[in-house]
Amino acid sequence: MRVAVVALIGFICAAALVQAQRQDASAKLVEGLPSPTGTFPIGRRHFEWSDPARKISATRSRVVIVSVFYPSAKRSASYAEYLQGARKLPINEKTAFLRDSFGAAWRLIVANKLRSHATANTPILQMGKKWPVLLFSPGLGMVSAAYSVQLEDLASHGYVVAAIDHPYDSPLLALSDGTLIPFDQKTWGEHQPPGPPTLDGIKFGLLRQADWVTDSSFVIQEFHSRSKTSFFNALDLTRVGAFGHSFGGVVAAKLCQTDSLIQACLNEDGELFGRTLKPDQSAPSLDPVLPLKKPVLILTLVEPEMKRIPEYMQLRKASRDDLEKFLNTQTSRSYLIAIDRPDMRHTSFTDIPLLNEDSNRAGSLQLSEFTNKIACAFFDQFLRRGGSTRLDKVLTDNPIGTVGVFPQ
Repeated sequence: MRVAVVALIGFICAAALVQAQRQDASAKLVEGLPSPTGTFPIGRRHFEWSDPARKISATRSRVVIVSVFYPSAKRSASYAEYLQGARKLPINEKTAFLRDSFGAAWRLIVANKLRSHATANTPILQMGKKWPVLLFSPGLGMVSAAYSVQLEDLASHGYVVAAIDHPYDSPLLALSDGTLIPFDQKTWGEHQPPGPPTLDGIKFGLLRQADWVTDSSFVIQEFHSRSKTSFFNALDLTRVGAFGHSFGGVVAAKLCQTDSLIQACLNEDGELFGRTLKPDQSAPSLDPVLPLKKPVLILTLVEPEMKRIPEYMQLRKASRDDLEKFLNTQTSRSYLIAIDRPDMRHTSFTDIPLLNEDSNRAGSLQLSEFTNKIACAFFDQFLRRGGSTRLDKVLTDNPIGTVGVFPQ
């Protein structure tokens, strides 16, 4: 396993987010992913944007890669490759983190046996109305393409989904000029060595989260600056939500505190109140004195192996108590769904377990289906003003966890 610091779930050490599954050649893989459940065909475009306000050297600004999934004007059976440019990547140290993150499934990707359900660069569907927009950030050390099932599903239901890959914290950014920006293992490892979370590691994570929040706001600004041009003029920038997994889920929740343009936020198993094993050491990702301005839905999951580690459960309980106390002080509505299933893992929010034919695949499929339904229902309610009936029905019909509504 290549990852040291990426053994963080949010900020609580549990299991590696990037599970470098070193299966041998006999590992049984699944050459396909679940189809989107919506009615719209899906397009996908990639953009590379540099933020001139954030210089990282004399000649280069901070850059993000944004993969946009959207309702397409054309339906095609000629789907785009799952991970754009994967087959052209060199096999070297810079690409190793990305290759390891997919484990044995990487061979499906480079053999072009794993396809998306999106068509590259098709025109966006124009229906006389504009599409609501969702920003997405992946888990620390994960590429956004590893969440294609959920991103495509939301696009098939009429959302424009902008998935952001953040430099130095993504496994790899492959820029158009040939530059490769790998995950910054050295710096992360200096702040958070393997083992229980340290206060230095938590505080360093907060700094990186701030970068991601700024990246997200920058992407919205780019959308606004292009709003009168083709493609971007089909986006409704008055209806914008944010969601993400793990580290990216924390960033999504922070956007509901910091960016007035964000109308609703979904956090998929990101730890919002980081703690160390010392009772007096904590550094919350959410500002305790800054209100949540918009509705937030939080999914949490405890892996069964971690229940056997008393120190982890102690951290989890303290963080959960801090979170509930905070949510009860807010005026905006929040939902907290605690998932407790032996066949579901932190990585079950990604596509990767769906590509491996093992004992955890069934649970990962069920979690994927639930997450897609809950995300669509939640954003429909707060971005499309669709009423609470559908969200309530999803919660009632899919009892995979306990549900709390705040403030209580």
